[in-house]
Amino acid sequence: MEDENNKKEIEIDFDKIFDFFKKHQKSLIYLTLFLIILGGFYSRSADIPQLKHKYLISPDDPYVFLRYSKLIAQDGKLPSNDTLRYYPDGFDATRENALSAYVAGYTFKIIHAINPNVNMFDIGAYFAPVLFMFALFAFFFLADEFIKDKKISLIATAIFAFSPAILFRTVGGFLEKEPLFLPLMLTALYFFIKSYNSKKENKLYIYGILAGVFTGLAAFTSGLFFFIMMFVSVFLGFEVIFDKINLKKMKAVSIWLVLSYIITNLLTVKYGGILRAVKTLQFQLPLVATIIGWTHIAIKESKYLTILREKTKMIPIGITSTIVGIIIILLGGIILLGLPTVTSETHHIAQLLATPMTASKFGQSVSENQPPTFIGGRSNWWDTFGVALGIGRHYISIGLVFLMFFTGAILLFREEFKKIKYGNYLTWAFALFTLALTFEHFTGDRKYMWVNVIFAPQWAYALIFGVMLLLVLILNKSNETFKSINSTTMLLLSIYLVSIIAANGAVRLFFVMALPAAILSGYFVKWAIKKGEELDKNWIVIGTIVLALLVIIPSFIAVSQSVSHMNPGASGMELWYDALNWIKQSTPSDAIMTHWWDYGYLLQTMANRTTVVDPGNFYDIRNYDIGGHLFNAFNYSEILWFTDKYHFTNKSTYLVISSEDILKFVQIAKLGSLSEGTSGRETFFTIFGVVKDKSIVPDNIDKYKDEYPYVVVYYPITGYTPILKDFRIGNMLYDGERTYIMEYLQPISKNSTGPVLVRVYNTITKSMTILPVSCVCEEHKGCFNLNNSGVPTCAMPIRGGIINIPYKSKDILFTQLFLLDRNISGFEKVYDNNLTLDVNTARGAGPLLRIYKYNWSALENEQGW
Repeated sequence: MEDENNKKEIEIDFDKIFDFFKKHQKSLIYLTLFLIILGGFYSRSADIPQLKHKYLISPDDPYVFLRYSKLIAQDGKLPSNDTLRYYPDGFDATRENALSAYVAGYTFKIIHAINPNVNMFDIGAYFAPVLFMFALFAFFFLADEFIKDKKISLIATAIFAFSPAILFRTVGGFLEKEPLFLPLMLTALYFFIKSYNSKKENKLYIYGILAGVFTGLAAFTSGLFFFIMMFVSVFLGFEVIFDKINLKKMKAVSIWLVLSYIITNLLTVKYGGILRAVKTLQFQLPLVATIIGWTHIAIKESKYLTILREKTKMIPIGITSTIVGIIIILLGGIILLGLPTVTSETHHIAQLLATPMTASKFGQSVSENQPPTFIGGRSNWWDTFGVALGIGRHYISIGLVFLMFFTGAILLFREEFKKIKYGNYLTWAFALFTLALTFEHFTGDRKYMWVNVIFAPQWAYALIFGVMLLLVLILNKSNETFKSINSTTMLLLSIYLVSIIAANGAVRLFFVMALPAAILSGYFVKWAIKKGEELDKNWIVIGTIVLALLVIIPSFIAVSQSVSHMNPGASGMELWYDALNWIKQSTPSDAIMTHWWDYGYLLQTMANRTTVVDPGNFYDIRNYDIGGHLFNAFNYSEILWFTDKYHFTNKSTYLVISSEDILKFVQIAKLGSLSEGTSGRETFFTIFGVVKDKSIVPDNIDKYKDEYPYVVVYYPITGYTPILKDFRIGNMLYDGERTYIMEYLQPISKNSTGPVLVRVYNTITKSMTILPVSCVCEEHKGCFNLNNSGVPTCAMPIRGGIINIPYKSKDILFTQLFLLDRNISGFEKVYDNNLTLDVNTARGAGPLLRIYKYNWSALENEQGW
């Protein structure tokens, strides 16, 4: 009896628990949302202790926002001419997307009044994590507009919260544009949907105004607001061709566009101001879409256009409206601007739409602007939208989020078009096109190059989708056919299509892709649960929930651990700060600093010194000139050409070089070759490190075996390198562009070393050969040609390895001044942090920093070094 009573006491009444959850469902949803938001903040702020109240997480853009935030806190505004940037011209700071600096600056003023111990680094530390909380709040409501299920929207929010795609730009210490832009973009899209779908006129106006205001604020924050305009423009295009647009919806669009245009140009002159901003692509695209939308309303409803409707009744009215709208726009443009301008603008727009981040030569040189691979490589789809799962002692990355959002997009597209004749064929064309966008750069592994080849002609897959869409429109003649298509769904698909095209062109735009990826992953979960319920298969429902947890929980753990190990001061920033303090204390206040562009904001903010270039890169030509006429210069006249052009000859000027520039030199030389008179100087340095020490000499170098019983083998740390210069060994002519150094070999004995050898591979003959090098470089001495007809490349031994110096680069300023650390007349070394140039510092770790003062009399009188 006692046992039965105990059993009744511990018996769980599941019905009461279920009733409790059902009764308090709304409160529990918002409690869960609150916990997700807290988790987002926690995971993004784990690095803050490492910032030590004196660092930001990245040495580039956050530092200009730190300086601008200080200026705003002090003066209430930014200077009309920032004299620390782009000597001798200066820079109009109002051209920056500066809202983040204003928010940080005024936040500092408020908090500093309460706690005087707070500094701007503290504001910068918490800036991104706090704003990310607002972003997650906005994302939840935006996701619910698309998914129409708050519980599933929580899942989508959690996937978004712990997505690696937005990780770095939302962590502690990232005082930049994106942390503020993210909540503004999400809020703008939310209010746009509410306005567009509003059936009440007063709500339409209120939501439309709010959408315009938040879009304008987003434009003042980041150039990424272009994607808001793109999302809406593409969406309007679909709405017109499917004949979904009406007068009320066009009112909502017009209110949004006009308000966003006005707000943007009242806040910043970056886009040209009220009268000129209409000429920028950011506003041209939505303006074109809006004109086409109003053209559609006119053709559809105006009694004066009855004849046009009759004449084109065999063509879907949406197609007619689009064609007529484009004709009106082109004719108007030709009348107002002239045919050459319209032709040029059309070509420019097409180029930017195809490669939004890499249209310029400089854009192509930035690593974040490179296209991602699907698997492998530094940044890829599978890992970025995946989860690292532990299997024993090993981790394997599985692209669960990619599979979820990709499948979700296809299922959603199919759901909208399944009732339309030939809609299944259109779904297959859509799936193939979007698959090609992610598989175009499948991997760098030669074994899978056939995949790259199949999916490389993206225009063909875009054409298939476009033609199939046109056929579906023509073959479904009744306008009522497309009434079943949900406008909100089409907006989500438009966001997805624009984002996946953009992310395919540039790794950094994974940041934008994270939005549709999380929502479509949520849609997949909703679809799978619904399918399981329809089939009465509980295992499908449970399996789907487990899948969602397998994405969310490991992602939260991985993100938190990753952020906690971010330490900006551990590797290089302490050494940079030492150098910056020396500059601030030991150089004149009006000194001019020359360097590669990456370090400009550090020098301006932490040393208060004027620079010629910086990471803003408003003038690409400056980077070309520094790369070609300074770093890659062959004589003093080239250097003086550069110094005269920028008017700092005979002024107090310094050259700052970091060992980080060794591996960056591939882009320094590439961009430098675009400067006047320096074409053809593309080159790069590569690093070989010891992997096998004192290994047995290979059979094919037996001639050294008697004298040197061992060989040190150096393997490429930074990839196989072409020799770049054609050469002949005996009767064999080698193409330098197709002959690669695979290894360096150093025969040794107990008492001496033999000649430096390289194992080279020729891609034409498919042959591997071991040959001596014809040039050796020694620190403090120079590069010396050897008495043999070897491979025309220079080996520079360093601790732990060898730097391969291309023969064409052995005499340039960077090699002689920095790598070899020679005394070059005209450049007085005034600072050296005395690190050894070894394999680690050559790879940028450390880093090794040196500062040189220009000696103008020596520069003007010397002929060469």
